[in-house]
Formats: sequence, structure tokens, C-alpha cells
Amino acid sequence: MGRVPLTSTPKDLPVATAERFGLVISAPPSGPAIFELLEPLKLIVDGAEVSLDGIEMREMRAADLELLDRFRGQPIALARNVVAALCDLTVEQVCQLHLDDFAMLASDALWQVEQLSEGMGLAGDFFLQQPREQSTEAAC
Repeated sequence: MGRVPLTSTPKDLPVATAERFGLVISAPPSGPAIFELLEPLKLIVDGAEVSLDGIEMREMRAADLELLDRFRGQPIALARNVVAALCDLTVEQVCQLHLDDFAMLASDALWQVEQLSEGMGLAGDFFLQQPREQSTEAAC
């Protein structure tokens, strides 16, 4: 349980993460969630190295929808790009994360994608699946 900051309360946790820890949330949290990293992420900011022990993830917005179409059917690329967008990181910085930290962030990001898909009347895994090729032949 080292991934969840000790100062977090259930309302601060993303729903998918809270459910994994057996916590019940009656409504999705509003505002960003903080994820404690297993391994600090080292970044260069204004020429100085900065070490992040936690990452803030915001909720998806309408502006993020283009990512879903762009990376539809590419689950890893979709996860990387959605995590980058929601955590205000570059894709290159996301690729520097410890695999367990990436999996934790991707799990919540893809949960948000699933919830958004279902909210739009689509299957939860709609953006993870390859689009079906439409036949140009006439049906019999």
C-alpha cells in the first residue's frame, strides 16, 4: 500500500484505486488525485534536476477526447499519452517511470477512458479495440 499517500482520504483517491484497496466511494472524486510513486521520477526543470515522489492526475476533459481517437486500438500508446496528458508530463517522461508506477497511473487513466466511453453510450473498451474495417463490397 506504499502507493497511496498516508495523508490521502478516500475522497482523494481515484475510484479505481480506492476499489483495489477496499474503500467505497459514493461519487467520483472531483479535482486531481495524488499518486505516490514507488521510485522517484527525476526530471530536469530549468536546468536543475528535480525528483518527484508523487504525481498529480487530473480528470479527463473534452480537450482530451482527440487522444482517444488518435490512439484507438493501440492500448499502450493510448495509456502513455493519456497518462502524459492527465499528469502534465511528456510521453518521454512517462516512459521513464518505473513499470509498477506506470501500471498504477495507466490503470486509473484507462478507467477514466472506460467511464467516459460508457458515458457516451459506447462499450467501455471501445477505444482499446482495433476499429473494424468496413467492407466496400455490397452485402447479399
